[in-house]
Amino acid sequence: AIRAELGDPEGIAVALVHLGQVSLFQGEVARAAAQFQQGLGSYTEIGDRGGEATALLGLGMAATAAGDYRSAADHLSAALHLSARIGFTARTNTIMAAVAELLLAVGQPQETVVLVVLILRDPASDRATSERARGLLERCQPQLTPDQIARATYGRQTVDLPAVRA
Repeated sequence: AIRAELGDPEGIAVALVHLGQVSLFQGEVARAAAQFQQGLGSYTEIGDRGGEATALLGLGMAATAAGDYRSAADHLSAALHLSARIGFTARTNTIMAAVAELLLAVGQPQETVVLVVLILRDPASDRATSERARGLLERCQPQLTPDQIARATYGRQTVDLPAVRA
């Protein structure tokens, strides 16, 4: 309310996305999605593309948590393209971690490992994203043979999101 009274649209957008993250952490997925959506609207209104990518990331994570994998793939794809287009490298890796979580949720552990390896090899990955990637790798290992892990680690370095949308 204070930021609104002061006419601080960027502050409102930041607050909405942070509230969405808290709501998601607390398991209030619908509330989180609404907050991320409002934040996205605010960021779009002020032309903050990095903020838009962050809000889209939140929407994708909320959709994954809700089991709406098609919507999650759409939001995360949009976030990834926007983030890459503006050169927001650290956020791009965070979005890739969310995509990896989505892939694991839809039963694609080998595809998950491909993204995790890219994240872990990139020096631009922040500590939290790298830790998240290591946790995903640990969750994938029991589901894959050593040969599958090796192929995912040393083989191709691309992942196809349309398979998630099907």
